[in-house]
Amino acid sequence: MSYCVAIIPARGGSKGLPGKNIRMLMGKPLIVWSIEMAQSLPDLIQEVWVTTDSKEIEQISTAAGATVWKRPSEISQDLSPVSEAVLNALEQHNHKGGTTPTHFVLLEPTSPLRTREMVSHAIHQITSSSQYNSAASFSPAPVNPHRIWKIVGGEPKTFIDGVDPWLPRQKLPEAFFIDGGVYSVRTDVFRKTGGDFFAPPCSAVLSPPGEIVDIDHEIDFQIAEIKLKKRLFKEPK
Repeated sequence: MSYCVAIIPARGGSKGLPGKNIRMLMGKPLIVWSIEMAQSLPDLIQEVWVTTDSKEIEQISTAAGATVWKRPSEISQDLSPVSEAVLNALEQHNHKGGTTPTHFVLLEPTSPLRTREMVSHAIHQITSSSQYNSAASFSPAPVNPHRIWKIVGGEPKTFIDGVDPWLPRQKLPEAFFIDGGVYSVRTDVFRKTGGDFFAPPCSAVLSPPGEIVDIDHEIDFQIAEIKLKKRLFKEPK
């Protein structure tokens, strides 16, 4: 039987934008946007988990209806992989004798503009058949990699060797980047691979162009607020 949990990783020690996971965005803490997104899909997501090392994040998440797993300090550092936090939450859950999820969605709190359609699509990609073990969201790249440069010894060189950076836009290959909106993975495969969010075969979920914002800096908060206002109040784009 299918059983899905949403896992939201939220450290308390952000350096780039201190306190960003609980900073207010449109009247609610940033992390609550992800919690409420998961709660809005009860037919697809049975539980909402938050893994954190912060007491304040724990209190806010619990009040919003999420189950909180306390993350050990050794996997809550700046360079700690998110996969370690997810594996730790799954392990804690198993030790308490809870129902083992067949799959999960990772909803990073810094992506409040993800849509229900994106999350639903990511889940359906791995539950509707056995074709995929994982799914992740991608957005069109703002700059095509054929037009990216590197500076070597003061001299500009194409980042990808041998490409023609002067090709017309219409002749360039399509390019996408991982936007952090949603990841969906089969739990057993995630464990077997040691925490691979792109466990093959992986399906690409295409996000609405220009809609997903990954909040890392002050300007990102401002952009997210503008986009949310347009979406919530149905202003013309």
